[in-house]
Amino acid sequence: MNLPLLLALLLLISCSPAVKKEQRPAVVTDPYHDISDSILHVALDPALQERKNDTSYYAATSFAGDTIGFYVRYIGRIAASSQKASMALVQVRAYFASTFCPHANNQLWFIVDNKRYGRYVGMDFLKFAMKGDSLVFTSTEKEGRTSAVAVSFRDSIPSLLLVNGDLYSFDKE
Repeated sequence: MNLPLLLALLLLISCSPAVKKEQRPAVVTDPYHDISDSILHVALDPALQERKNDTSYYAATSFAGDTIGFYVRYIGRIAASSQKASMALVQVRAYFASTFCPHANNQLWFIVDNKRYGRYVGMDFLKFAMKGDSLVFTSTEKEGRTSAVAVSFRDSIPSLLLVNGDLYSFDKE
């Protein structure tokens, strides 16, 4: 038997590139995201359809021992020169409560043609109210004093917003 020929043949076969299989992206499902998104729309859709200023809607469910809830309040509409259509302002407060870690997040959403245009997040201790063309941000400080800041969004939506010493950034969709 010709051992050098057999070794050369074996070396040649082992050095050939492996056949690559087409890799498909893994399908990832997030049940929390799917459920929270559907619960959000239970509260958000009526608010956008009815368009009643200062009207609140709430929807919640329980999933895997956690409570997922959304409080949606329709604040009003503003006519912004940067948009063809007027924008709806909606407060969205998300509640996620498990046995060990309850928490909430307060957001101000700008909606154009029933689609989210952008939002300010982390406005947990602020209240919102329309006054003419302006949105009034109200907060109660630790000492019990109430302070208010009026902001007009008619000309533009600021990318950074300073309210009562706190800075919020606008997340455009």
